[in-house]
Amino acid sequence: MPREKILIVDDDPVVIKTITGTLNDLDCAISATGHGATAIDLVRRERFDLMLLDLVLEDINGINVLRSIRSFDPDLVVILLTAYGSMDSAIEALRLGANDYIIKPFSPVDLHQRVSEALARRVPGRSTTFKTHADQGYSFNEGTSISSRQEQFLQRGCLLMDLYKRRAFINDEALNLTTSEYNVLWTLAWHAPEAVSPQRLLKQALGYDASSKEAGKIIKWHIHQLRKKIEADAREPMLIKTIRYQGYAWVG
Repeated sequence: MPREKILIVDDDPVVIKTITGTLNDLDCAISATGHGATAIDLVRRERFDLMLLDLVLEDINGINVLRSIRSFDPDLVVILLTAYGSMDSAIEALRLGANDYIIKPFSPVDLHQRVSEALARRVPGRSTTFKTHADQGYSFNEGTSISSRQEQFLQRGCLLMDLYKRRAFINDEALNLTTSEYNVLWTLAWHAPEAVSPQRLLKQALGYDASSKEAGKIIKWHIHQLRKKIEADAREPMLIKTIRYQGYAWVG
């Protein structure tokens, strides 16, 4: 059976080496290039399952690489590699069809988890291993991590979440969530009915620090994506509420 193929597009050889080493145990065929034009040509000629795309390249920026690839390959899974300074571009890329993003400098655990999960969704039957919140050491209450609480299941009204298997259900219907979406939803549910600020959500769910403005942009996108998957009408949300001047709250 052919192995899944991953294409790394980054003009930093150290980043390419780090990513390749991190993903080595996934048993995938990994190719890499530092040029956007070469990446476009490779995707035209070969079938890839997943691309890790840096938004800042020397020849063509990542937005244009993505736009070109989406014109002839709408199904390729694209995970962006971005820095806080280019978050506006990352959000634009998500609107153009990127599947996820990772902020540099990234954790190898986070990278492995995102790629492993994305491949599992793309390739039916492919096994995957997940690093839980406890593995990553996220703290959901000051001084108290999930691992020390020994909590596997969390239920809030119609929502049931399994931390170990990383599955979520609303009214017994399974949700198809990305790693980031799952982490954000778990954090909201854990704190419910308390509102959680974007900065706190970003830190506790995704492990990143950012200014209030940057965190607001990033979390707003994740909440938008979550609402599309869990609300009956994302324009009139009933489960995740925006609390003015405070953040977001799970009220389902």
